[in-house]
Amino acid sequence: MSKTRVYQLAKEFGMHAKEFLEELRDLGYNLKSHMSSLEEEEVKTIKEYFEEKLNENKKEKVIDEKKELSKKEVVKEKKKIEHKKNKKHEKKKHFEQKKTNEEIKKKKRK
Repeated sequence: MSKTRVYQLAKEFGMHAKEFLEELRDLGYNLKSHMSSLEEEEVKTIKEYFEEKLNENKKEKVIDEKKELSKKEVVKEKKKIEHKKNKKHEKKKHFEQKKTNEEIKKKKRK
Protein backbone atom coordinates (compact mmCIF):
# COMPACT_ATOMS: atom_id res chain seq x y z
CA MET A 1 0.00 0.00 0.00
CA SER A 2 1.48 3.28 -1.10
CA LYS A 3 0.78 6.56 0.57
CA THR A 4 0.15 9.85 -1.15
CA ARG A 5 1.28 13.23 0.10
CA VAL A 6 -1.22 16.09 0.37
CA TYR A 7 0.79 18.30 -1.99
CA GLN A 8 0.80 15.57 -4.66
CA LEU A 9 -2.97 15.32 -4.54
CA ALA A 10 -3.30 19.10 -4.58
CA LYS A 11 -1.18 19.18 -7.71
CA GLU A 12 -3.52 16.67 -9.41
CA PHE A 13 -6.41 19.06 -8.90
CA GLY A 14 -4.44 22.15 -9.87
CA MET A 15 -4.66 23.69 -6.42
CA HIS A 16 -2.07 25.20 -4.14
CA ALA A 17 -1.11 22.78 -1.38
CA LYS A 18 -1.99 25.31 1.34
CA GLU A 19 -5.57 25.90 0.16
CA PHE A 20 -6.01 22.17 -0.53
CA LEU A 21 -4.82 21.39 2.99
CA GLU A 22 -7.26 23.92 4.45
CA GLU A 23 -10.13 22.38 2.54
CA LEU A 24 -9.20 18.90 3.75
CA ARG A 25 -9.07 20.19 7.31
CA ASP A 26 -12.54 21.70 6.80
CA LEU A 27 -13.69 18.24 5.71
CA GLY A 28 -12.46 16.81 9.01
CA TYR A 29 -9.04 15.44 8.11
CA ASN A 30 -6.46 15.93 10.86
CA LEU A 31 -3.43 16.93 8.78
CA LYS A 32 -0.40 18.88 9.97
CA SER A 33 1.17 19.99 6.71
CA HIS A 34 1.29 19.61 2.94
CA MET A 35 3.78 16.77 3.52
CA SER A 36 1.25 14.71 5.50
CA SER A 37 0.52 11.28 4.04
CA LEU A 38 -2.86 9.90 3.11
CA GLU A 39 -3.93 6.27 2.96
CA GLU A 40 -5.26 4.86 -0.33
CA GLU A 41 -8.83 4.79 0.97
CA GLU A 42 -8.58 8.44 2.05
CA VAL A 43 -7.14 9.38 -1.33
CA LYS A 44 -10.01 7.61 -3.08
CA THR A 45 -12.61 9.42 -0.96
CA ILE A 46 -10.91 12.79 -1.43
CA LYS A 47 -10.62 12.31 -5.20
CA GLU A 48 -14.33 11.46 -5.44
CA TYR A 49 -15.20 14.57 -3.45
CA PHE A 50 -13.04 16.94 -5.52
CA GLU A 51 -14.04 15.39 -8.85
CA GLU A 52 -17.69 15.87 -7.92
CA LYS A 53 -16.93 19.44 -6.86
CA LEU A 54 -15.11 20.12 -10.16
CA ASN A 55 -18.01 18.68 -12.14
CA GLU A 56 -20.45 20.95 -10.31
CA ASN A 57 -18.22 23.95 -11.06
CA LYS A 58 -18.05 22.95 -14.72
CA LYS A 59 -21.84 22.65 -14.89
CA GLU A 60 -22.23 26.08 -13.30
CA LYS A 61 -19.70 27.51 -15.75
CA VAL A 62 -21.60 26.01 -18.71
CA ILE A 63 -24.87 27.46 -17.39
CA ASP A 64 -23.22 30.87 -16.97
CA GLU A 65 -21.80 30.66 -20.50
CA LYS A 66 -25.23 29.79 -21.88
CA LYS A 67 -26.75 32.73 -20.04
CA GLU A 68 -24.04 35.02 -21.40
CA LEU A 69 -24.56 33.65 -24.89
CA SER A 70 -28.28 34.18 -24.50
CA LYS A 71 -27.66 37.79 -23.47
CA LYS A 72 -25.45 38.30 -26.51
CA GLU A 73 -28.13 36.85 -28.77
CA VAL A 74 -30.73 39.22 -27.30
CA VAL A 75 -28.43 42.19 -27.88
CA LYS A 76 -27.73 41.01 -31.41
CA GLU A 77 -31.44 40.60 -32.11
CA LYS A 78 -32.18 44.09 -30.75
CA LYS A 79 -29.51 45.53 -33.03
CA LYS A 80 -31.09 43.77 -36.02
CA ILE A 81 -34.51 45.18 -35.15
CA GLU A 82 -33.04 48.66 -34.69
CA HIS A 83 -31.26 48.37 -38.02
CA LYS A 84 -34.50 47.36 -39.76
CA LYS A 85 -36.31 50.30 -38.18
CA ASN A 86 -33.60 52.68 -39.35
CA LYS A 87 -33.73 51.24 -42.85
CA LYS A 88 -37.51 51.62 -42.98
CA HIS A 89 -37.21 55.18 -41.75
CA GLU A 90 -34.56 55.96 -44.38
CA LYS A 91 -36.73 54.45 -47.15
CA LYS A 92 -39.72 56.44 -45.98
CA LYS A 93 -37.64 59.61 -45.87
CA HIS A 94 -36.27 58.91 -49.33
CA PHE A 95 -39.76 58.27 -50.70
CA GLU A 96 -41.09 61.48 -49.15
CA GLN A 97 -38.16 63.45 -50.58
CA LYS A 98 -38.75 61.94 -53.99
CA LYS A 99 -42.44 62.74 -53.77
CA THR A 100 -41.67 66.34 -52.76
CA ASN A 101 -39.22 66.71 -55.67
CA GLU A 102 -41.86 65.45 -58.13
CA GLU A 103 -44.42 67.92 -56.76
CA ILE A 104 -41.93 70.78 -57.16
CA LYS A 105 -41.22 69.74 -60.75
CA LYS A 106 -44.97 69.63 -61.50
CA LYS A 107 -45.45 73.14 -60.12
CA LYS A 108 -42.58 74.43 -62.22
CA ARG A 109 -44.11 72.93 -65.36
CA LYS A 110 -47.38 74.72 -64.83
